[in-house]
Amino acid sequence: MIVIFGGGGQVAQELSRICTETGVGARAFTRAEADVADPDAVARAIATAKADIVVNAAAYTNVDRAETEIGEAMRSNATGPAVLARICADSGLPLIQLSTDYVFDGTKRGAYVETDATAPLGAYGRTKLAGEDAIRACQPEHDRERGHRHGNPAGRAAARGARRPVGHVPFRRRASRPGSHFASRAADTQAQFTGRRPRVVPIATADYPTPARRPANSVLDSGRFARVFGFRASPW
Repeated sequence: MIVIFGGGGQVAQELSRICTETGVGARAFTRAEADVADPDAVARAIATAKADIVVNAAAYTNVDRAETEIGEAMRSNATGPAVLARICADSGLPLIQLSTDYVFDGTKRGAYVETDATAPLGAYGRTKLAGEDAIRACQPEHDRERGHRHGNPAGRAAARGARRPVGHVPFRRRASRPGSHFASRAADTQAQFTGRRPRVVPIATADYPTPARRPANSVLDSGRFARVFGFRASPW
């Protein structure tokens, strides 16, 4: 049985859908049902569902608002994963933790590998990195997937599990945003259904200022994950 926390979010809903379609047993818990930062609620959910593996899809993901709501971001992105890691470690359960490419500063030339130094530019990245560190402290053997500006869409999933090394799992083929790659493909795809084709105009990051800084380069190398698990994500 796969237990998924953050059941109200897009990632958890998609995972639940896939599990249903493939006949895999899964139970998703929303924050109202089991807040990842509440040890008692987490323990009850895992016990009630008779979990074999735990996936944490709960997170504070508003990158810009995290700059001023640091407490809430830390609670969801760092405290919650720490709680899950301790309970899963005590129960001998694997834990998959989704992280983000924002733990990197984006200054590297070329794709990031798992051993590259982290240097988050904003509060969101710092809180997600704190969650990774908390899991590492509780479960020394762990997985990490990471997945974007120039990057691999659906990028750094930082999956930290209890029994394997860190691994990046982005889609193959890099893209720029909002330039002529990913955004243009999205516009072309929706045009098949709506008959409308909006014009995509590339702009520089400097022309679209935001409260939080984003890494300019989030391209991730997924070779390690492919070697360990024999799986490589599809091209976006």
